[in-house]
Amino acid sequence: SVLFLLPKFDIIQSFVPDYLHIVLEGTVKTFLKHWIGKDSKGKNWHFNKTKRKILNDRLLSIKPSVEITRAPQGIDKLLIWKASELRSFLLYYSLVYLKSLLPNRHLKHWFLFVYSMTVFLKETITYEELVKAKVAVNKFVTEISDFYPNCSMLYTFNIHVMLHIPKAVKDFGGLWASSTFPYEHFNGVLATFIKDTRRVPQQICTSY
Repeated sequence: SVLFLLPKFDIIQSFVPDYLHIVLEGTVKTFLKHWIGKDSKGKNWHFNKTKRKILNDRLLSIKPSVEITRAPQGIDKLLIWKASELRSFLLYYSLVYLKSLLPNRHLKHWFLFVYSMTVFLKETITYEELVKAKVAVNKFVTEISDFYPNCSMLYTFNIHVMLHIPKAVKDFGGLWASSTFPYEHFNGVLATFIKDTRRVPQQICTSY
């Protein structure tokens, strides 16, 4: 990046890990894909056909409040879940609906992730809350290899980057303040201006 040329600019510390891509699509979806995928088959945390049906039924039975704009889809449609669905699953549904499906120790491990992200998304975060959330997310990330040994699918860049979130929140505020959710939404608006595959920038500028 050309930003490397800026004197005294720390390119690592000066960018906030994006909540939508790092946490939701990069971590929540990765864990869900692992739990239901073939690479976890035979493990006690694997969601076999029976468990997937239970989770599916639980998700489809939800009647979300008006604040949640998307009703959940079944786990069989995970690949087309939107980031907002992953957000709702992480923050509101997962701890309840994963009970009896994940081993208790794995559920407690997942709780560390849910708790830390809940704190990092607050509008106002006390120093004590930040410290506790930092301990929780660090413990979650560093213990993945203990709870999921030899599962390379879970040893990813996105999951590693979560270790940098506490400092980013301390320096820049809650993750909601730098989320790309608003920009992703507006991409959909811009897409409505495109009628042809040629001269796309000109089409957007003319229509907008």
